Amino acid sequence: MRPFRFQLESVRALSEHAEAAARLGLASELTAGLARAEELDAASSMLEGARQNVPLADGSVVSAWDLLATDAYLQRRESSRNAALEALLLQERRIEAQRNLLIEASRRRQTLEKLKLRRKSAHRAEQERLELAYLNEVSLLLHDRRLRDTA
Repeated sequence: MRPFRFQLESVRALSEHAEAAARLGLASELTAGLARAEELDAASSMLEGARQNVPLADGSVVSAWDLLATDAYLQRRESSRNAALEALLLQERRIEAQRNLLIEASRRRQTLEKLKLRRKSAHRAEQERLELAYLNEVSLLLHDRRLRDTA
């Protein structure tokens, strides 16, 4: 009985490696996504803190320069939050793209695994057929020999 050898084993191994790399890539993108979410939370809390510390909140008199400086600071905080939000949205798109890569790599590997199982099953069936044919031939020869020996 000859052993089963899958002709596309190297391709299957490469697809397995590609799936593992895609899995690692997704993990990396998810980690970066968490960092971007934390950056957005920090930027949002800084903006909220800046809005609460407006100079006129205590009723004191402030100069126009103070108002301009406060307005510029608020705008910087808002633009910082908007940039963090854009970075998070971009990271979410990267995560989705990496997830799609992982799904496709997994699909390819599963296809090759199914093919390997089908071919292994076909090989086993062929080997069983050959063994049965051999046993039948041996059985016929023994039967023929017994007939000749009794005659």
